[in-house]
This record gives sequence, structure tokens and C-alpha cells, in this order.
Amino acid sequence: MNDRQNIIIVLLLVSAAMLALMLVMTHQPQQAQAGTTSSRYDDYILCPGAVESSGSITIFEGIGTVSDAGSDNIYVIDVQEQKLITYSVEPGTDDLAPTDVVDLEKIFRKR
Repeated sequence: MNDRQNIIIVLLLVSAAMLALMLVMTHQPQQAQAGTTSSRYDDYILCPGAVESSGSITIFEGIGTVSDAGSDNIYVIDVQEQKLITYSVEPGTDDLAPTDVVDLEKIFRKR
């Protein structure tokens, strides 16, 4: 009887340790990842992003430019019109201002 109780106690201790380890592993802070998710509504696809380099960035060989380095952007693809519209978040006011419109049909025709 004593051996059986010892086996049960060991099994309970091992399962408690495993549950405690699982609890600790699930409560670790997650890294924030901007721009990895997009959402779709009807004919629009929205994706957040940021411009991190300095100066003007050329998109697809001069077809469009984004010049607000270090700003947060929202990219909207209008599927029906085949256009990529970039909205930039204005610092201080958090207002959205359209910065660029790129004709996707024109870009993909070139390739």
C-alpha cells in the first residue's frame, strides 16, 4: 500500500510541475509586430505599416513615392479599382492624410 501511495504522489507532483511550467510559458510577454496583419472588407484590403528609412522612398521604379520617413502608415488596396492608397498618420494630431495613390494595374503590366 505504501508503494502505491508513493507512486500516486510522484505522479501528482510531476503533473503539477508540468501544469506550472505551462502556466509560466503562456504568460510571457509577446513581441509587438506591426504590419503583419491585414483585414479585408468588401473590395478593400487594409494593412498597417511604417516607413523607417530616411528621405524619399521610391516604390516600384518611380511610379509612387512616400516621403514621411519614420511615420506610421495605413495601406489600402482598392481591389475593384486596382489601386494602392497610402494614408499617413500626422504626428501630434493623429489625423489620417492621403500621401500617395499607386496604380497597381500599371505596375503589374510592366512586369
